[in-house]
Amino acid sequence: MVGAAAASGDVAAASDDAAAAAEAADDAPCFARDSFAIDANGQSVATASLRSGDVVMDGPDSYTRIIVNQHAAVSVKSSLLHISTDDATLSVTPDHVIKVDSKFAAARIVGVGSKLGEQEVVRVTSAIGEIINPLTASGKILTQGGILATTYPEWIAEFMLSSALFPLPLSLSNALSYLFPETTQAFYDDVVESLVTAHHPMHLKATLPAPLIPAAFVLGDLALAVGFVAFSLASPIAIVTVAAVAASKASKASK
Repeated sequence: MVGAAAASGDVAAASDDAAAAAEAADDAPCFARDSFAIDANGQSVATASLRSGDVVMDGPDSYTRIIVNQHAAVSVKSSLLHISTDDATLSVTPDHVIKVDSKFAAARIVGVGSKLGEQEVVRVTSAIGEIINPLTASGKILTQGGILATTYPEWIAEFMLSSALFPLPLSLSNALSYLFPETTQAFYDDVVESLVTAHHPMHLKATLPAPLIPAAFVLGDLALAVGFVAFSLASPIAIVTVAAVAASKASKASK
């Protein structure tokens, strides 16, 4: 389509370093780092500033919570499509799923004349740039100009958007992010980011039989929860808290 053709042309013309960066980020479908979301007050907010626990809009009259903002603490580059209407420009990776022509589909299918809500696409260009992805509890987010997008790549979007209970909204990971948002963001930044980069779950999903995919999500959710607890207990704040509690108990015991 128009967007995919433009993307391949620009990537071929990019510098070797930029092309290598884009290739390394092929498994990181996201928004451009300078994108905007809409906060709980209806105001534009930079997606790069969002963190776990923040509330944003995911529809004209609905809101959702940020579970974690992926790539917030690192610089990751990827190929991007700049999809422009008369009112706004949405910049996403080609396999990021957005609402186009009244259905959710990968951004690569968007062309001039496609509809993003009530807005008509007038231009699609490509580039390479830094990316960010605020993962929400609903899996959706309103972007600049009120354009609706998911927070998922093409390989997992259908599974996640069809979820009624697990993995969203009911999962250990989601519950922990609700109860301990700051620690959740720190855990993702310090531990999970590098693990996902090295061992992307897309490859696991591609090799698993469909009936085993839910079980894999359960095991992954449990592993993340165990890792979160270990990370929390090892953090300086947790160590100081445990030490203070121990000192308080020792003081009481000596009296």
